[in-house]
Amino acid sequence: MTPPSAGAQVRLDMHASAMTATVTGPERNWPALR
Repeated sequence: MTPPSAGAQVRLDMHASAMTATVTGPERNWPALR
């Protein structure tokens, strides 16, 4: 049985990787995302 926080942690990891990809890609869009 997996703890309820496991799904949330996966979402956070995916979100973090997505943000990193966005920042490392079009850096000109970073100020707009902040």
